[in-house]
Amino acid sequence: MTELLVGTKKGLFVLRGDPSAGQPFDIAHRAFPGDVVEFAMRDPRSGRYFASVTSGFYGPRVLYADDPTGEWEQARGPAFPEGTDTAVERIWRIEPGEADGLLYAGAAPASLFTSTDGGETWTLNEPLWQERIAGDWQPGAGGLALHSICPWPGEPDRIAVGISAMPVYIRVVRGSVLSVREREYVEAARVIGGRDLRIVLGHVLPNVLAPVIVLATLGVPQAIIAGASLSFLGLGVKPPTPDWGSMLSNGRDFLGTAWWLPTFPGLAIVITVIAVNLLGDGLRDALDPRLKV
Repeated sequence: MTELLVGTKKGLFVLRGDPSAGQPFDIAHRAFPGDVVEFAMRDPRSGRYFASVTSGFYGPRVLYADDPTGEWEQARGPAFPEGTDTAVERIWRIEPGEADGLLYAGAAPASLFTSTDGGETWTLNEPLWQERIAGDWQPGAGGLALHSICPWPGEPDRIAVGISAMPVYIRVVRGSVLSVREREYVEAARVIGGRDLRIVLGHVLPNVLAPVIVLATLGVPQAIIAGASLSFLGLGVKPPTPDWGSMLSNGRDFLGTAWWLPTFPGLAIVITVIAVNLLGDGLRDALDPRLKV
């Protein structure tokens, strides 16, 4: 018997079946109807089930159960300590650790929470959070999220985490798709017998590209400026690798005698940033069907 946990925007679906024996998957249970389930998993060590549930009233929560078809209990946390002006926006992942009872949860904004009692209570990993603040991590066009957790085999005290702003693009695309799929022209395409693939490629995809292009054209210039700034401060790529930021830093001492040394790298940064923004505007105008009407 194979069991699947499927998180949706309308709850958690527990599917059970045996495809190898010709038994299709059936819905064994539905939990949290009406709430968004971001992530669900079963801890293979204890057999306990975990779900990241976001509701409009309670916000993001972690719930656990020994039987997914029975009662679910809410964990204490993840949450930031009292007195801070930060709140958990979304819980992206829950991952078992190497030690017994140890679990990790990755959330947005980029933060790591730890549980040592099998997922019943969660505490903030302060060193990583303070590193985020002290390092002034740039979130790009949106917020950062800790979405990947990899425990270190054989070493319970070491883990690797992945942090990026990619969830911002995921949220924008998902929101745009949910909006476009309810439009009249999509319904009309369904009525006349259009295939799903044709509807997605011909009607949905062209109408969700515009916000993604806008985000990308905001993120690329920010990345260029951030990279140049780090190199200007001596924290970026090292010589002999060429970099506009390091060229600007090295040439500032010669501004009075050789003005072109810092001027042209600075102009290159400005022109590239403006060009990327103009390219994004052009692509949006060319690909957005609403501007062709």
